[in-house]
Amino acid sequence: MGSANPRTVAISLSTIGVASHNLSDLESDIMEDEVKKVIMDMPSEKAPGPDGFSGGFFKRCWDIVKGDLLAALNLAWRGNSQHLHLLNTAAIVLLPKKDDPSHLADYRPISLIHSFSKILATRVAPRMGELVGHAQSAFIKGRRIQENFLFVHGAVKMLHRLKQPAMLLKLDIAKAFDTVSWEFLLELLAHLGFGRWWRDCIATLLASASTSVIINGRNSQRIHLARGLRQGDPLSPLLFILVMDTFAAMCATALQRGALSPLARDLLPLRVSLYADDAIVFFYPSTQDAAVIQFILNLLGAATGLVSNLLKSSVTPIHCSELQVQAVTGVLGCPVKELPIVYLGLPLSVRKPAKAQVQPLMDRVAKNLAGWKPRLLSPDARLAIIKHVLMALPLYFMSVLELPAWAIKEIEKKCRGFLWKGDEEAPGHCSLVAWEKLCLPIENGGLGIRNLALMGVALRARWAWMSRAHPDGPWAQPPDKKARQCFLAGSTMVLGNGESTSFWCDNWLLGGGSIEFRAPILFSFVRDRGRSVGSALRNNSWVADIRGGLSI
Repeated sequence: MGSANPRTVAISLSTIGVASHNLSDLESDIMEDEVKKVIMDMPSEKAPGPDGFSGGFFKRCWDIVKGDLLAALNLAWRGNSQHLHLLNTAAIVLLPKKDDPSHLADYRPISLIHSFSKILATRVAPRMGELVGHAQSAFIKGRRIQENFLFVHGAVKMLHRLKQPAMLLKLDIAKAFDTVSWEFLLELLAHLGFGRWWRDCIATLLASASTSVIINGRNSQRIHLARGLRQGDPLSPLLFILVMDTFAAMCATALQRGALSPLARDLLPLRVSLYADDAIVFFYPSTQDAAVIQFILNLLGAATGLVSNLLKSSVTPIHCSELQVQAVTGVLGCPVKELPIVYLGLPLSVRKPAKAQVQPLMDRVAKNLAGWKPRLLSPDARLAIIKHVLMALPLYFMSVLELPAWAIKEIEKKCRGFLWKGDEEAPGHCSLVAWEKLCLPIENGGLGIRNLALMGVALRARWAWMSRAHPDGPWAQPPDKKARQCFLAGSTMVLGNGESTSFWCDNWLLGGGSIEFRAPILFSFVRDRGRSVGSALRNNSWVADIRGGLSI
């Protein structure tokens, strides 16, 4: 924050494959419609920044303040920023991370800031997809946190299935946002193609930034910043993932140049998965590969300020011998954590989630239930809480993993007790209507409560479509059997050249249906089930996919 660590290393961005782009469209003057959209999208009742003005003030007084606001913004945009430091300040509030905090580390600092950078963030956000590689999915429109989990989960299962020795390194980057080097950030922006005005504006925002800490309702003396990005600033996450993406580029370059050993016959499209500062790296469990990873991490820390805390990081072996595990830990010094582990809040394993891995979700449901006083609520209020709060808790889990039947039964049992009796459980005679009836749509006589089993299948079925719409995505993989059947039941393929349609599994036959559905016995003899219609019909090559003898 208040002091910068000296940079000892510079990275050649072109050498590690960071591409330049034409970003001249980001240099235009700030227009009234652009500012108005940002203002109108602001929450009206959100806590105001240090100036005391809330979003509601700017919305109500837009016609009065728009001229002065637009003039001030364009002055700052064009480099006249001598008074920007008066606005570019933040107030840090300490929020407890847990009940009964007793140490400073038990608090999370949150900044209350101005909204000027929201305009810059709105400009650059549509271009982030082309500036950042597929390894990163945080803060990029059209990408989802589940994509990272699907990629890592699929990679772990593939490595395990192929019996390929590999190491999964889960990184902990110390105070990631607070340590970004401004010097490196400006070098990176210049290389990516950001123009002079844009870089000058970012440099001014960084250099004029200051913050104070709210203690007992009063602001402390200002602390002038010299490094890092402020969390809570809408532009900071976008700048951070640009910096973080250089780590993925360095690992990709090391793999291309042979410094890192290949894995799984090069079937692994990426070696790195990034969600903001949550990073996972796959590498071969050897002393040489571990040393290369350590070198990359040291280089990243020296050049960008993002220093990895290897003592808080962990390595997870996949089909590794004890000697291989010792070789890696001897170099990196990380603790070893066996599968299953937790990644992005979800259980990561090669098998279906065990009860112990699902229990944190069940505890969250129980804790949420305990936070209400259901006996003081009307039945309509209880129903609204069930539909919009309790039933929403398992959706993230179910969007990528199948929730076990026992867990669904337990959640429904708690919801049933909450609805009928205002308690965690309700005896059978208290339930006036069967739960299955309540889960029907309102137009069919139910109350519209989600059927969790069906909802989970529907959520995971979308990945079948996403895999077809974005086949180059590293996370793309076949969904589970139920989700695939759900997708196929509701879809029909219209043939073009047939290259994107599965010959054996997709519904492309005249009259509907697939060969898998129409001829299940024949399908059981098929060896290569991934062949497309285009290649299968070429010289009747589909015949070669069938193993064993067939008689007609």
